[in-house]
Amino acid sequence: MIKNKFLFLLFLVSVLVIAGCQDAVGIRSNPSSDIIPESENPKCSDYTGAYGQAACAQDKNCEWKDNKCGDIIKTVQLSESKNVDLGSSYVDDLIDTTQVRQAKLSADNNVKVMTSLTASEDDYQTDVVMEVGRNGIKYIIDSMDGRNGITRSDYDRIGTETYNLMGRTFTIDSRMRDSSSSRSNTISYGGQMTVIRNGVREVVNNGDAFWGEDINDPDWVWNIDGWWTSTAGPKFGIENDFIYNDDSDNPPRLGECVQLPNEYGRVCLDGLSNDEDYNTFTIEYIGGGFYDGGVDLREAGGSQWEKVTKISSPTGNIKLGRDEINANEVYIDSGNGVYYKNINRGTVEKLTSKINSDYGNYQAFGKLNNDVYLIALNFVSKGGQNLFISTPLDLISINSRGGINGGLGERKGLEESREVMWDYKLDQAGDSLIGTKDEDHRTAYGVIIKNPKFNGASDKVVLEIPKAQVEASLSLNIGGGRSVPTSSKTVSLKVGEFEDIGDTRVYCSA
Repeated sequence: MIKNKFLFLLFLVSVLVIAGCQDAVGIRSNPSSDIIPESENPKCSDYTGAYGQAACAQDKNCEWKDNKCGDIIKTVQLSESKNVDLGSSYVDDLIDTTQVRQAKLSADNNVKVMTSLTASEDDYQTDVVMEVGRNGIKYIIDSMDGRNGITRSDYDRIGTETYNLMGRTFTIDSRMRDSSSSRSNTISYGGQMTVIRNGVREVVNNGDAFWGEDINDPDWVWNIDGWWTSTAGPKFGIENDFIYNDDSDNPPRLGECVQLPNEYGRVCLDGLSNDEDYNTFTIEYIGGGFYDGGVDLREAGGSQWEKVTKISSPTGNIKLGRDEINANEVYIDSGNGVYYKNINRGTVEKLTSKINSDYGNYQAFGKLNNDVYLIALNFVSKGGQNLFISTPLDLISINSRGGINGGLGERKGLEESREVMWDYKLDQAGDSLIGTKDEDHRTAYGVIIKNPKFNGASDKVVLEIPKAQVEASLSLNIGGGRSVPTSSKTVSLKVGEFEDIGDTRVYCSA
């Protein structure tokens, strides 16, 4: 009899120890946090035996596949797309309708679509990239659905409701709320929140590494905002902590995305509009006189060996004057006279009308492609010329400052930084000197300036101009990736012991 009692007590003690020290995996802020018992809800894998398939079919979170019951992998696809100018910010948001409470994926002014010239990053060349500044991408859940005014039931509801953040579920801990008070300091207080995940109570702070991230160098961190007040409840979510602002960061290019944790969503640079149809224009300086090979303009009343600025296009998309005369070659002499080769008659003729005789200090005389580019000519000191290619977004200046002597810039046959300049009209940064850059570049409008250094050595500028403004198409997306259900693991520990599993530390407390 005594032996039987002893065995029963030994069995009872063993059960109590094992029951008290088994728990599901969860991140703990410190060893003194309390363990919350796991819920008794069945898992899909529990549906087995003769009636397992029928029971699995009754559970909305489960599906019967390959003769076993497993979690339903839900793929939700929500998307919001927008076209923006190159060189500008991408500001947009997408409401996540899969959430119980108001949730939003957003991009702000720190997300920009950049080119080599708008970013001052030569290595981009003609690529268009998505630069991302810190905190530029956010996913935020508003526990109050944007409402003003908090009721007593809101406190109770927020403390028991389950939230899904990047495929990881948790509840907000409200156990310490004073029942006589209208507010709580434990649910959300000045950028701090106490949550229960996988049965473990944890304190998370604004700026902490999000679950699964490298705690020393996270890509995504917590964004916790909102105090308990009479008019507002907590807002919480994540934001990026990385920075993509030069080519070494490998920013997303066309068809690439920034992925949110657990592939829950993504921000994508999907493509470009009007990026398939370009015309090539060549600007060159031809010296006068017999030996320098000047242009014969006598047919139109000019000189025999005229020194000129020549603009040519093999496709004939130069439109001149008020009548928009089509030409494939244009010559500007030292007296600012404009001549062109008539495509139909093959003769050289002089332009008698301007598009606009009062375009600032310049004489506007023609356009390139579909009424987009204004070509203006201005004399500078020392008898030189400036040829301006103007778009709604930028200005390309092609300069001959030493006079029209058959050379681009001040010296013939030598590339110089001031020969070609680019200015972004939407900022006040001034001109960028690009005459000695040895790679192709793209402007904010989409113009491709072909290797200025190489062409400048031959006193030429070669431009590939789109028939319409190039814009970038970007999108915010939720779903489409594989959202893996939150999983748990049971471990057996003695009181005071812990075990590290991945980024998770599990404690057993008395």
